[in-house]
Amino acid sequence: MGIEKLERRHVLTIMLYLYQHKPRVLYTDLRKAFQGSEAILQESLDLLKEGNLIEEHTNRDRIIVLTRKGLKIAEKIEEINEIMETL
Repeated sequence: MGIEKLERRHVLTIMLYLYQHKPRVLYTDLRKAFQGSEAILQESLDLLKEGNLIEEHTNRDRIIVLTRKGLKIAEKIEEINEIMETL
């Protein structure tokens, strides 16, 4: 997965949300916070799964978790976000 994949379909925003609400996020909470359509959200989650940046667990609820790799990238996105907020 190259960086260009992160530019697509709100992927950065979703990763930032997952990082800020770690260690795990319920899909229903993510859906409520997400401003796009459910189809776009699912496409973004699929991209993140393909890149091994998230894992999904389903028992009774659908739970989304950043992988180690996803957590490292999300930390950098958070750093960038913090810098951008101070400008």
